Amino acid sequence: MTPLVKRHFFRDHDDSYMIQQQAWIWDRIPQQADMKLVLAITVPAVLFLAREPLESGWGGYCEALESYPLPVKMATGAVGTFLGDLLAQWAGSSGVTAPGSQPVQFKYDLPRAVRFIVYATFIGTPLAHLWFGVLDDNISPLDPTSPMAVLAKMLADQVLACPVFTTLFFSSMKVMEGHPEEAVQSVKDKLWPTLVANYLLWPAAHIINFAFIPPSQRILYCNAIAVFWTAYMSYALAAKPTPAVALELTSPAEAEKQKKL
Repeated sequence: MTPLVKRHFFRDHDDSYMIQQQAWIWDRIPQQADMKLVLAITVPAVLFLAREPLESGWGGYCEALESYPLPVKMATGAVGTFLGDLLAQWAGSSGVTAPGSQPVQFKYDLPRAVRFIVYATFIGTPLAHLWFGVLDDNISPLDPTSPMAVLAKMLADQVLACPVFTTLFFSSMKVMEGHPEEAVQSVKDKLWPTLVANYLLWPAAHIINFAFIPPSQRILYCNAIAVFWTAYMSYALAAKPTPAVALELTSPAEAEKQKKL
């Protein structure tokens, strides 16, 4: 029966996009007859029913973004941060834990999530909004997507803004935790490894951002990628250095000095 159901639900659709999506999903479903039978019925229905609400929702989002750019960006930043921190907390309880720690049963840390969301909503997102505006206004404003303009914006972002914003993040987290006296040490311990991880992801991401993404939607693009980046930052914030991994949390010069000692 499964091939019959497949032929019935994957034919006679005028929407080529829907057909492509159905075929893509179908090819990736494990070869289990019962599962394919259920999904052959439900997937086309879900795609059809969700198409118009999604299109309408995107149009409404773009209109709101044009009318209230900063509040809308702050809201999307809060959502992305929530998802990223949730992913990090779940991963931390499922075997992806800080060095030297043991996997534990998942328990949602609400205060930690609130701190992340507050930072992203009221500090991180507004700063990114203003910073992107500064870059657009001062680097090749007449030809903003030229290769040189894109490269210059990416370098300015990664060389100037990234270390400052990362320092601000770790110090702000300690202040919100109620331990401002630990802010400097937290930055010393975590700034370097975080920057190393940052440079593996964000330069390439920002090349795409500055070259192809409309300025009004750059924060949304960053939010989508930042779901996973926030998961890493949440993990890095929760990681506690131990003697066995101390060298991993220092700069190369400091690590070499410790080796000699």
